Formats: sequence, C-alpha cells, structure tokens
Amino acid sequence: MTFPKITFTILLGSMLSLAAARKPNFVIIFTDDQGYQDLGCFGSPDISTPNIDRMAAEGTRFTSFYAQTICGPSRTALMTSSYPLRVAQDKNRCEIHPVVHSKEITIAEVLKPQGYKSAVFGKWDLATHSQKNWIDELLPRGQGFDYFFGTPTSNDSVVHLLRNEEVIERKADMSTLTQRYTDEALKFIEHNKDNPFFVYLAHTMPHTKLAVSKEFKGRSKGGFYGDVIEEIDHNTGRVLKTIKDLGLDDNTYVIFTSDNGPWLLRKAHGGNALPLRSGKTTCWEGGLRVPFVIRAPGKIPAGKTNDLLTATIDLMPTIAKLAGAKLPTDRVLDGIDISKVWHGTQHELDRPYFYYQHFYLRGVRKGDWKLMLKHDEGPKSFTAKWRNHVAAKDSKPLDSHQLFNLKEDVGETTNLAKKHPDQVAELLKLAEWARNDIGDYNRLGKNARFFDPEPKRIAGQTDAKTLPDFSWDTIPRYMHVRKTTAFTPDEIKHLATFPLITFEKTTGVKEFGSTERGTEMAAKAVKQINPDSKILYYRNIFVHYDCYAADEQLKLIEAPFLADTKGNTKLIRNRVPAYDLSNTDLQDWWLASAQAVCASDNIDGLFIDGNIKALEKNYLRGKIGTAKREEIIKSYHQMMTRLPETLGENELIIGNTIRARFPQAGLEHLGYFDGSYIEGFEHPVKGISRKDYVAKGISAIQKAARSGKIIAFTIGANGYADTEMDAEKNKTKRAPRSFQDRFDYALALFLICAEKHSYFMFSDGYGVDGNQNELWMNDLPEYSKPLGPPKGPATQNGYLYQRSFEKAEVTIDIDKETANIIWTLSK
Repeated sequence: MTFPKITFTILLGSMLSLAAARKPNFVIIFTDDQGYQDLGCFGSPDISTPNIDRMAAEGTRFTSFYAQTICGPSRTALMTSSYPLRVAQDKNRCEIHPVVHSKEITIAEVLKPQGYKSAVFGKWDLATHSQKNWIDELLPRGQGFDYFFGTPTSNDSVVHLLRNEEVIERKADMSTLTQRYTDEALKFIEHNKDNPFFVYLAHTMPHTKLAVSKEFKGRSKGGFYGDVIEEIDHNTGRVLKTIKDLGLDDNTYVIFTSDNGPWLLRKAHGGNALPLRSGKTTCWEGGLRVPFVIRAPGKIPAGKTNDLLTATIDLMPTIAKLAGAKLPTDRVLDGIDISKVWHGTQHELDRPYFYYQHFYLRGVRKGDWKLMLKHDEGPKSFTAKWRNHVAAKDSKPLDSHQLFNLKEDVGETTNLAKKHPDQVAELLKLAEWARNDIGDYNRLGKNARFFDPEPKRIAGQTDAKTLPDFSWDTIPRYMHVRKTTAFTPDEIKHLATFPLITFEKTTGVKEFGSTERGTEMAAKAVKQINPDSKILYYRNIFVHYDCYAADEQLKLIEAPFLADTKGNTKLIRNRVPAYDLSNTDLQDWWLASAQAVCASDNIDGLFIDGNIKALEKNYLRGKIGTAKREEIIKSYHQMMTRLPETLGENELIIGNTIRARFPQAGLEHLGYFDGSYIEGFEHPVKGISRKDYVAKGISAIQKAARSGKIIAFTIGANGYADTEMDAEKNKTKRAPRSFQDRFDYALALFLICAEKHSYFMFSDGYGVDGNQNELWMNDLPEYSKPLGPPKGPATQNGYLYQRSFEKAEVTIDIDKETANIIWTLSK
C-alpha cells in the first residue's frame, strides 16, 4: 500500500515526537564486595569480563566513583541520595546497617509519578541485616518498588529467597543465584518493554560465601573468586542482549558498579583494589572507591574515561533529572545531578566527599586532595571489631591528620600534611561542616532525619538486640544444661522460668539424632511456655565434639584438625581433635553451621566455648609449634570479626572469655561478644596466688558488668577444679566446706560483681541425664528471697569485699573463702 506523501510525513513526525517524549529506562547492576581492580577494563590481570569491558568501550568508565565501606550503608546511600548517618531509621535506631525508615524516599518513589515500573532482584539489606528477623513493611514494595525477587540481606551462610514478602525457598542453592536473579530481571524487562522501567539487579556475589554454577566453576585464571565474577559478567551480557533485542538500546542507561571495596580478609575468596590502598570496612581508597561503568548508546560518550569525583548518592538526582521527575524538597539530600558529567558536556566538578566508616567521619576529599582525620578509639568502638578485616597498618587509629594528593599518589603512601597546611585547614573546615550537618559518632547532625517519637540516637544507643529479661526482685538466674534424651514436660516448665538458657552439646542427640535438632526442639518447647526466654545454641570454637549434623559437611574439608609432628589429631586429652582455625574452609564451615541454627525463630543467639583454649598461647604449643599457635590465635580473631555479620545484628553472642590468666583478664577479647560466661573462676595459674587470681577475676567481671555486658556467672558446688591449660598441673586442695558455706560463698562472689543483666547459676554439672545432677531442678530457698537493687558498687579492703542491696548485706573474704549474706526481709 502507498501512503500519500503528506500522511507519511505526519506519521513520521508523530513517531519522532513520541520517541522524543519516551522516558528513558534505567538498569543498575550492583555487585557485593567487588574490588576496584576486579574487571578487565579496570586492570584485572586474571579475570575475564568481556561483556562489562564492552560496556566500557561503548560507554564511559568512571575512575573516582565512591560507595560506602560496607553493604547496608552503601545500599542506603544509593536508594536515598544521602549519607547513611543522615538517613532516618525505623524507631530512630542507629545501626551500622541502617534499617531504613518507611518515610525515606527512594529512587523508585521518585520515579513512580512518572509512570515507571520498578523492581529489585537480589540483595536488599535495608529491612534489617538479617536472614531471620527482617521487617516486611521495609522490604522493596514498602519502599516504592512494584516487585521484589531476592533475599533480605547477605549470604554469610544461608540465603532465603522471597517473592515480594513471601518466603518461597529457604536455604537456596547459592550457586544458582546469579542466574536466577538475572532470569527474573529479564522477564520483568520483557514484560515492561512498553513502559519506562527501573531495574535494580543487586547480586549476592561476590560476597562470601562464594558460589558459582557448574558452567563457570574452574574457568577463571582468577580462581574461585574469578569464576564468580565471570559468571556475573556473562549475565550482564544477557541483560545487554535482551535490551538490544527488545529495541530498547538507544533509550536505556545501564550501570555496573559495586557496593564497597574487596573483602581482603577472605584472601583468595576476596577481590583486589589495586592500585588503591586497603579494602572493605576502611576509609582508605580501596574501601569506598569502586568500579563504575555506564552505557547508553547515543547518550553516553563511547570509549571514555572520566575521573571526576562522583558517587552512589548522585544516582537518584541524576536519574530524576533524566526522567523528568521531582526530587523531595522537605529534606536535605547529599547527591547532585551529574547527568551532564555522564553525557560528557561537563568537565569540572567542584564538590566535597565525606568518608564515613560506619558512624565515624574518617576523611574528606575535594578535588585531588584527601584528608584522613586523626582519631583514637577504645576497645568498645564500633570499628574495633572490624580491625582484622585488613592489614594492621590500615586498621590502626591515626595520631595525626594525613593528607594525600590522589592524582599523584592514588595508593595513599605519602603524607603531605606538613607540606600543605592550607589544604589541611580547608579540608578540616569541610569535615567540621559534615559533623554538624550530617553527624558523627558522638553528635547528631542538624539535618539528620528522625520520623518516630522515640529518642533520637547516636552511635551506641541502638536497641538492635533484645536482651534477656532482668529483675533485682530475687536472684537473677541463668541455666546451662544438656540432656541427651528429650526433656520431660516438667523439666520444660522449669526451664521456662529462666530468662537466659544455654543448651549445651549433646542436647537431645539420643532422641533427635543431633545437637542441632535437639536444641531446636528443646528451645521450641520452652518458647511455647515463655516466648521471652532467650535461648543460646552451644558451639565450641576450638574443640571438636562429633555430635552435630554439620559434621557430615566437615568430612568434605581437607585437614580440618590440628596435628602434631606425627600426624596425630587427637591432641586434646589425647582423645579429642582441635579445629585448625587457620583453614579458611573450616572457618566457613563453622560459621555457616552456627548461623544455620541461629536462623531459627526459637534460637536467640550463640554460646561460644573454647575461647580460652584457642587464645592461650601455651596451650598445645608443644605439640603444634610456636608459629602454628600464633596463626591459630590470629585466625580466631578473624573468625570473631566475621561472626556478628554472619549471624546478623539481632543475635546474642556470649563467649567463655573472662579469665584472670590473660593480661587484661579477658576483657581484651570481650569486644566480640555481648557478654561473658564465667567458669574456671577460682583456678589460679602458675605464678599467681589463688586469692590474687580471684581478685583479678572479680575486677574484670565488675568492669564488664558495669559496661553493660551480659554476665552468665556459673560456679561449681564442688569447688574449683584443675584444668589441662597449664603445662605443669597446679592442683589446689581446699579445706572441706559444708554445702551451705559453699553456696553462700558462690552467691556472694556473684553479688559483689553483679549489675543489670548479670545472671547466677550454682551447679554440680551440666549433664542432667539420670541422677548426674541433683541441683538443676532444686530451687534453693535463697532463690525466692527478696533481693532488691544494689545501693552502690562493692567496697574492697584487701581481700574483704562488702556490698549492700535493698534487702541483703553481703560480705566475702576471698582469702579465707568465707562469706556472709544477711537477708533483710522487712519492707
């Protein structure tokens, strides 16, 4: 058919007008823990990324693009165009991984009035950093998106898959995730090809635990980590092909970037940031500067490299500009519109960037100059637990400001602060502005956002964890128990009276086949009576007990146990193996198996035993050598650094760590935990008397308790026992005491140390099968006597301690091992 010329002209003009009015599409491909160098187009020598390299050849590569130091804050900055410390959190929390408030405005909410359909595929991480206790209302559909297929947070050990708010698969096969996220994203793009769309494809990988499909396993010269990146690259190619096949190529902006620098702690399973310094968790360039590639044929200049300072906080304003959308005007946003920079028409950009390490302002950059701020921190600092993630030189507090010219020294090797005091002064002014306007660990920013009536909180004022119930009305009590058969109904009723319970190894193994299953069944029964009881799952960090279902996976790990020079692995009491904590596969197994149980709604956290054996430098040194012993201690600290993120921020973690044998009585190790279990309290080491050993332990417990730590104080009815910790046995004989004398002494020790969230257990053993234990269900008369809160801290005169409670007077002499508790029962 032949159209009249005038009709064809009108039709062509209408089509061109329609094309001009068509809103652009946006696809953000966001990886997890991928380092600056981990793409071919960013210099990787071993990892092949032809599809992303083609993106760079057909688009622009940005080399000074910034995210945040870890995953939750980075996703918060991307979605809200704000530094995370400025963003409102649910119930005014102040958590390292922000729980982003529903009244925050996301990219999806900005685009919705313009007719956009928006979806998230992959990791969300803004509705709590937990695979267990996320908030449905804060998942993507509660934040403006139309569709969600993915997981609430990181894949530290498990991934639960959700479609919108419904859990469709628990413990998904991680090797399938990269492809499955992409499959779902492609379906969404195809379904919405006639509408403007925003796709946020946030891959789980390469955050460890690494996993890759069979098709890509063993392909990369970059090892397992390289396999994972190459599979991401392949699926990026699938996205580009689909967009082109649908005729959307000329109207779709595709972005590829990462949430933070590489997880160097993971060694071969982590990435690289070269030539940048350090990696994830730090504010050195390798922690926040990430690869960024953008492609939009006909819009983004092809084959270009741009070194202007840009960041994830700029994505919302830029996308809004390109979509013709309006930004919120009722709040301060930190990002800026960089659309002209993307399009190659703007060649200068004068703006500062602030480096936040969690809640702490650590640096500021403007132009080529970066200032790292001097700072000090104690063991309670939120950043202290992250120190082992990177090299020691990169994790130390700074005793002076450090100035770097990043154009000349991108590796941050030469401090120029003394040569350029004017630059230091200018950047310090900007840092002070950020502290006042955005905030810092010890102050609220004047334009930080709070939408709920709860108190406005700064760092350290978080209630992410719900602690056990506590009352001074009577003696606050703890239960630590194991029973290989199922607990009877009466025993469950008794257990349900305790605010804090640890179910130890072998719990339920005869009845249910494994400690995991036995613990779960006991915990479930207790929770049905007392949902508020906090229940901890027992794992030993150093000693292997073969009573766990997870032991089947352990058999697949090469050399998981320590061995002596003859290859013998039965090193503990010549019959039990010890874990080789330096084996990274063993570390992954231990953390994953612990997290899998703690993911249960009936389990509130983890009890970690064996810390003393793992940390005591002399223990087993004669069998494994000094070098290996030091490696074990270092690896222990690496595991404890990973543990809170693995379990999730809501899980309680108590360690058996306070022991006077250590230089600081174990307080130097307590930063990893919410509290300490106390046992072996009275047994002295060689070179210190029993009374001085006990006095040192008392001091440590008092300090820990006063700092807010949970204290689970357990002491034996049969007195102090010998241990195998010392090379030479240091046995101590004690004079016979009556049961009442021993109980009074034990309770007095507890009361002179106790603060809020201190709990007492007087025991003649943990196993309660048969008649092994006569005390565990025996409610002694003192347990029901009114106590009342303390009138102040204990006083000390030599080895004599005294403390007054509302309805009790406590005196104890640790030299004579005598105590007196006078109960005042009057009102």
